[in-house]
Amino acid sequence: MAVPSEPGSLDPQKTIDGTALTMASFAYDPLVNETPDGSFVSGLASSWTQSGDDWVFTMRKGVTCADGSAFTAADVEANFAFLENPKSGSPLLGTYLPPGITAKADSAGTTVTLKLSRPAPFFLNGLSLVPMVCKGGLADRSKLKQGADGTGPYKLTKAVTGDEYTYTRRTEYAWGPNGARVDAADQPSKVSFKVVADQATQANLLMAGSINAASVSSSDVQRLSAAKLFSASYLTPIGEMFFNQGAGHVTADEKVRLALTTALNLSEIQSVYTGGTGSGPTTFTPGTPAACPGNSVESALPTHSVPEAQSILSAAGWKPGPDGVRVKDGKRLNITFLYNTDIPSGSPAAAELATAAWKKIGVDVQPVGKPVSQTNSVLFGSGAWEVNWNGLGVSTPNQLVSILSGDAPPNGSNFAHIDNATYTAEVKKASESSGAAGCSNWLAAETALVRDSDVVPFANMPWPTFGKNATFKFSGSYIVPTSIRLTK
Repeated sequence: MAVPSEPGSLDPQKTIDGTALTMASFAYDPLVNETPDGSFVSGLASSWTQSGDDWVFTMRKGVTCADGSAFTAADVEANFAFLENPKSGSPLLGTYLPPGITAKADSAGTTVTLKLSRPAPFFLNGLSLVPMVCKGGLADRSKLKQGADGTGPYKLTKAVTGDEYTYTRRTEYAWGPNGARVDAADQPSKVSFKVVADQATQANLLMAGSINAASVSSSDVQRLSAAKLFSASYLTPIGEMFFNQGAGHVTADEKVRLALTTALNLSEIQSVYTGGTGSGPTTFTPGTPAACPGNSVESALPTHSVPEAQSILSAAGWKPGPDGVRVKDGKRLNITFLYNTDIPSGSPAAAELATAAWKKIGVDVQPVGKPVSQTNSVLFGSGAWEVNWNGLGVSTPNQLVSILSGDAPPNGSNFAHIDNATYTAEVKKASESSGAAGCSNWLAAETALVRDSDVVPFANMPWPTFGKNATFKFSGSYIVPTSIRLTK
């Protein structure tokens, strides 16, 4: 399988890199698994019960790590001691796991109790995304940077940085989703991830049969589809517009944000950005299964109108200067527009459309295209940006709370410095309910962000993974390792 980038550290509890977590799903298991239809089935835990803030998980018998050692309830306790320690710096804390969980294994080693310190409306969803590490890796995490120590269906047997990572099947494995195994003749004995940055090259390798799978979002989608290759996909929010509301930035002014949004023909931007393969978002979490189906976006978007955008700026005191750039209190309306060049291939052309539209209403725009690896250092570091196009691909709305509210960097992850009182209030109400019961509040919280031009989702796109001589299934945005079947 081709992957677009080097995964960096392979420690599954110290990264949120998509390539690294894709690989991790082959070497590690979660306590529970979420299925494509949104139900939950066994993983390392065979069953579980909930009583208030206490969740008791009964461990599956006979689970072993890649080195042959047993995996027990005590190991789960040790995993949570690491994950919940802020000094560990795990990005999974606050994203997939609520802070304040305490874990306690029973003396027999058959159950582990997770006690929550606060409401966790999508607790099982998040838990299904948390890989458990075995004793050796917990004792020495340095071995996980370019190694693996898990209970998963495959064990890492080769790691060549920038080239290839190979995982070899564990035929004794019998504790996958709902007891899934990997001992069938049509399941691969090895899975190799080859680092291939260029999507056209990935497509060529796939057509030639040199690889079995590749995720492609470029113009090669049509070519691969025409070849009638197998494909499976998931819907991802790749186009979301953020505004830097930190002190000193013109986009801290809600009227400026509204004018910038009103000036854009978002339907046209979406079509160009996705190469005609995308759609307009209806929620912030469009994945399958959708945690909160509905439409929190469309009714909150302003109607596209260049004259209206100009009027908004004029009413807010931004007057055209001698060179056409608007000025207020001696300050020019300058913005640095940071956009993601990794995905999709249409992002530069879409960025040109946006730049032209903003110049038309009197904004001095400096477009800067960067890959995600460089974008994050600006968003969470220098802060030298006003508008950013990116995509936050999460599975449940609660995973966005620390990014869309709370402390800004370096103390938090609210990189856009958003402070939306309605969003915070609706999140508080939503968090008091479990799962879908709070969806009306989660959707209302998202609507508040769009209405105030804090976040403007503008493009979703199906992200297909094509297979040649192989089939597979997705759960969320990851291939289910036990679902892979070789074909002829």
